[in-house]
Amino acid sequence: MPNPYENHPTMSKPPKRLVKLIDDPQGKCVAGTKYQVKTSLKKKHSMEYKDSGIGFFFRIRGTLFQNSWRIVLCSLIVATILTCIHEFAESIKFSDKPHTFTIIPVGFLLVFRSNLSYARWWEGRCMIGMLVFACRNVGIKSGSLLRGPTQLIAQHSETVFRLALAMMVSIRHSVQKASSEEESLNDEGKKAFKQLKTWELSHFLTEEELAALAASPTVPPPMMINKMLYQAVTAPTIGDVSIRYKWPTAVDDVNRHVQEILQTWQAMMKIVQTPMPFPYAHSLEIFLAIWVFSVPLPLLDAAVDLGWFTVPITGVIAVLLFGINNVGSEIEDPFGNDRNDFDLVAFQIGVQNELAGFCGKAVWSTDDNQPTSNDDGDDHKF
Repeated sequence: MPNPYENHPTMSKPPKRLVKLIDDPQGKCVAGTKYQVKTSLKKKHSMEYKDSGIGFFFRIRGTLFQNSWRIVLCSLIVATILTCIHEFAESIKFSDKPHTFTIIPVGFLLVFRSNLSYARWWEGRCMIGMLVFACRNVGIKSGSLLRGPTQLIAQHSETVFRLALAMMVSIRHSVQKASSEEESLNDEGKKAFKQLKTWELSHFLTEEELAALAASPTVPPPMMINKMLYQAVTAPTIGDVSIRYKWPTAVDDVNRHVQEILQTWQAMMKIVQTPMPFPYAHSLEIFLAIWVFSVPLPLLDAAVDLGWFTVPITGVIAVLLFGINNVGSEIEDPFGNDRNDFDLVAFQIGVQNELAGFCGKAVWSTDDNQPTSNDDGDDHKF
């Protein structure tokens, strides 16, 4: 179930009139849209490659070939032109020493890019694991460490659960801001995109909480929701209330996980907002292109003279080098919506189902008067 709101009776799908105003990149960042569902399935397919059998060797999507074919085609054209000149006009004489010497710095830059990108990708996965861990612990401890009437504890736990889930949604919106390409939309599209993100949060936030978010436009939503979560967790320690923590320091244990959620968001944003240093990326792209486009010259030299075999050999070299570079570029931001990025919606669904099971609910509802959204797009609140 790649749509986390599939079972919701009134808000299972976002308003169509808003979805029509955004493009594919923005739709992938809003759970419940056809764009997001399709992207989640693609990501799942890319992760399940171990059991694909012989088809594993013939896959194109999600591999280094998918995003490299244009530059590879250009290198093949250049190689074909140079081979034609060599065969039908004048023999090419070019020493292989320049390429022998320059492959060392080019290879260093390529390895540096690959290692840095994978380190960022793996760190991103660790951050997702920490986020899921913190949300699970907030959910488990917020109810089990309280004493008092069972019904009031259940109500308190449900409030903490939905705020923790709202944190996961707002964090996903935050870390996918760059991949959403929001700046490409017109004013009407930007407004619709903002309303769609509000539609997502409205599954877990009350109207009063949504109004508090709207009243503080300069404060990132994860910070505001984290504040609400902190207030909900500490509520049993303030004033004359019917439920209390079983021991005085129990609230500190729960708050530690609330802080971990905020720290995880900041660590994820560090990855998103800190790309590979521009001088390295620029140097790699320039020198790699020069090296590959000129590699037919030494292959056509009289000392080697591979003739027409120069074209396919150049193509293999181009696929390998440009492909590795493009893979590194793709996984630099592991929270986007490329095939090899992590499916944040799937992690949200997992935590959502677990917390819903704790309180015996199949569907989250913050208000009996929730706005509705049907397949015809009849939704007047958003």
